[in-house]
Amino acid sequence: MDSYQSRLNENQAAYAAVHLPSQVLAPADYRLNILSGVRERFWAWFDAVKPAIELHESFHRLDSSQAMAFNLVFPFMDTSTGRVDTRLLECLGLPPILHYDGAFQKVLGEKEGTRCDVYLEEAGGQRIFFNLKLAETTFGSGENDPEHRRIFDRDCRAFLADRIDAEWLIDETSCKHERILRLVAYLGRYPDSGLVFIYPKANESLTDSDNVIKRIVSKSLAPRVAILYLEPLLARILEATKGDAALHAHFLQFCQKYLLAQNV
Repeated sequence: MDSYQSRLNENQAAYAAVHLPSQVLAPADYRLNILSGVRERFWAWFDAVKPAIELHESFHRLDSSQAMAFNLVFPFMDTSTGRVDTRLLECLGLPPILHYDGAFQKVLGEKEGTRCDVYLEEAGGQRIFFNLKLAETTFGSGENDPEHRRIFDRDCRAFLADRIDAEWLIDETSCKHERILRLVAYLGRYPDSGLVFIYPKANESLTDSDNVIKRIVSKSLAPRVAILYLEPLLARILEATKGDAALHAHFLQFCQKYLLAQNV
């Protein structure tokens, strides 16, 4: 049976044949990884936004999860204010009566530098951190050596110790699941906050981690953590944008690029 990654590559090659000059983008063509309907507006905003957003080294790849995050959230952002459209809030399960501003690659702890793929902050101060994955096979681990353990202890342990079971803070285990634990630690730093993981249900390598995430947060944090599968999220977005021809067309193209054909 073909892997999810190989099926996604085939799907994206078909997308590229229609929408791009070649099936594989050269690094210099990275700007084409933003969908055509918002491309000009996005890069005008990106080039001016402060602080500058650092692009991943692999941003030019069609399966870049950072590019996917931009293509998913930016069309719903007011570039002059950062305010996020209530249609996206509803699709994410957030109260549309609240006002959220959005940001990408947000760094809240300058010393430790953990970045949130997407960050929403409500006018009253509530923060929601988003981690998005597409073709990755894991959420990210860390090195199990004294220096990495020292940094993890400095940055995260105090915010996790009373909120998750001790088994997750054993050195070998915490290194294996370091990226998830670093994100969960934000919930300890900011009591009025939430954490959302978004990834395709079709990516079995990531959905195998569903239970790990649920077990990590089961002690007290489960109500503040959500897993949203990309496929039903896009179905809700397509329904919510039916009355907006340009936005609806953008997300139809988004589905062609990021969802397996049978899930579009």
